[in-house]
Parts: sequence; C-alpha cells; structure tokens
Amino acid sequence: TSYRKPIARITAVKPADSGITSPLQKAIDAGLISWNGEKPNLPPPVKLRGQVKLLSEIVIEDRG
Repeated sequence: TSYRKPIARITAVKPADSGITSPLQKAIDAGLISWNGEKPNLPPPVKLRGQVKLLSEIVIEDRG
C-alpha cells in the first residue's frame, strides 16, 4: 500500500507452457538422465599430461 491505498496485487505465478524447450528437461523426461536433488558425487579432477595446474585452478586464479 501507499498512503493506505493498494498499489499492487500479489497473485500466483502461471504454470509454464506445456512445450518443453530445455534440452536438460527433455533428457530427464526421456529417462536418459536422472537427478535425486542432491549434490553430485564426482571423482577428483584429472591433471592433463604436461599441465602443472588444473583448468579449474587457472579459472579461479583468472577470476581474481
């Protein structure tokens, strides 16, 4: 309200269109991939031959 007069109305968000456009959602719906909602348990990164640092370390350094 503004000066005790309503100026906006809060309403529910409309559901998304039935047309799925996300490739990730399409893969989930097709049963190609699944996700249980938890953080993924990934193996440790692999250092490439001849590389001193991991790519992730270089990116973090570049971001400052």
